[in-house]
Amino acid sequence: MGTLNYFRQSLLDSAYTQFSNPDFCRSVIVEGCGDNHEEASKFFTIEEHDESKDDINRLHLCGAASLYAFMAYFTKHSVQQTYFPLKYFSLGKKYQPFNSKLPKNLFNLSQEAVLNIFVATLEEVDILEEITNEIITLYESLGYHFRLTLLPANELEKSESLRLSIQMYSNYLESYVEVGNVSFYESYLSKRLLFTYSVDKVRTYPKVISGTLLNVPKLLGCVLENNSIYDQDLIIDLVKKHIFI
Repeated sequence: MGTLNYFRQSLLDSAYTQFSNPDFCRSVIVEGCGDNHEEASKFFTIEEHDESKDDINRLHLCGAASLYAFMAYFTKHSVQQTYFPLKYFSLGKKYQPFNSKLPKNLFNLSQEAVLNIFVATLEEVDILEEITNEIITLYESLGYHFRLTLLPANELEKSESLRLSIQMYSNYLESYVEVGNVSFYESYLSKRLLFTYSVDKVRTYPKVISGTLLNVPKLLGCVLENNSIYDQDLIIDLVKKHIFI
């Protein structure tokens, strides 16, 4: 809770607005984001006896702090041009089916407490550097080793044009674990779900940037594994300062 509140207050100080989303979305939103809503390994689906699997209005449990929840709000939504850039974040749960092929640990959960950001902008040029600097400031304050990696093209989803991965080292796995990420979607999501603004009465599509800036269980997993190596004073101080916000 202290870590989440520390991130929350830091984003508020950086002119982000906290947003409240529903935990559910429809199949049409999942499809609009470039995913297959019938893929049981990725989505929880609310089953109804008289419902067809091809129905685009089927209900899915995605979590309030997810891209799908944000895009459900902005679908068929027109925003005045002067309001950009939009900078939002949501604290809440993120849900995905448990991966039975992996061991049960903090890196493999069906429910996770996360912080998700959503940025809509007209130009991406300066946003990447701005978000990267914000991430560095946030994670350096925790006092733990981390790295930022730009993933290669073969690891991107079809909706992504770029993905910045926030990684911490797991002693048990002997590899880096992604504890957060920021994806750049260009206007892919906007065009598919009709998130627009107008320029001289012409419909134009903003660029969307979104991602899980903090995944609490994965962060804690890495922190606990490295507990004997790193000094705890910094993170304890942060928790004391923000636990009661």
